[in-house]
Amino acid sequence: MERTHGTRLRTLCRPADAAAGNAFHFGYRSPQTGTTLAAVRIPSCVVAEAIPLHLTASLTSKGTIISRAEVSRLSQMTSNNGFQEVPLAELVEQVLAADNLRRDEIGEPELDALLHVLETSIQRVRATIALLKYRKLDDQYSPR
Repeated sequence: MERTHGTRLRTLCRPADAAAGNAFHFGYRSPQTGTTLAAVRIPSCVVAEAIPLHLTASLTSKGTIISRAEVSRLSQMTSNNGFQEVPLAELVEQVLAADNLRRDEIGEPELDALLHVLETSIQRVRATIALLKYRKLDDQYSPR
């Protein structure tokens, strides 16, 4: 790519891709007249660079869900790589929000399913805690 004001610009896609006509059109259109007020045409290869290639989620021992979205070249160009932390309790509260219940977005069958998953998880955590306590006691009384 050409130099502009002494700074090298990074090429996000090949010129052949941009010239092929594969592009997305973004802009504003008047709802009354249908007239385009502002528009920009972005090659599809540039848009594709912003789509996450790898999504992961993990749960910490403190009940926080950490999600990450990694994008190809953008992840190399920016320090923020789509990282977010959300407490599990906050996600449950979002599901149980009055607006969701009022709009019938979640009903009794969905709440029963959520409750079952959460109760199963709680049972597994309790079983693991009991196992850890047992191992600790076993280590205390084992001959060395």
